[in-house]
Amino acid sequence: MTLRVAKMLLVFAVALFYAFVVFNNTTDYDSNYQFVRHVMMMDSTFPGNHGMWRAINTPVLHTAFYVVIIAWEALAMLLCFGGGVKLAGTLRGTAAAFQSAKGVAIIGLTVCLLPWLVAFLSVGGEWF
Repeated sequence: MTLRVAKMLLVFAVALFYAFVVFNNTTDYDSNYQFVRHVMMMDSTFPGNHGMWRAINTPVLHTAFYVVIIAWEALAMLLCFGGGVKLAGTLRGTAAAFQSAKGVAIIGLTVCLLPWLVAFLSVGGEWF
């Protein structure tokens, strides 16, 4: 039972984190938009950077990229909340029921990790 509760609480904790992320990105849109814009424009890299050809200076693309990030984070939040609820509903059930309920939570956690690995570390950190 302890392991089940731990799994459920961690899924809810990730959902709560993403709820705050989505809240902040929508209520203070411009702060993080400016960060995304500067990363994509590569305007804070060192002089003589030979990778400047990768910079994107089109505001509509900055907006599109940021909106996709927020939507991605909102989807991750919803999946984790849904997964946590499914796990909570099977805490006292059979092992097979709990195992079956993990699907949405696993998808949610995967969707949570992908923005970090793809959008932030790979694209933002290495490409730009």
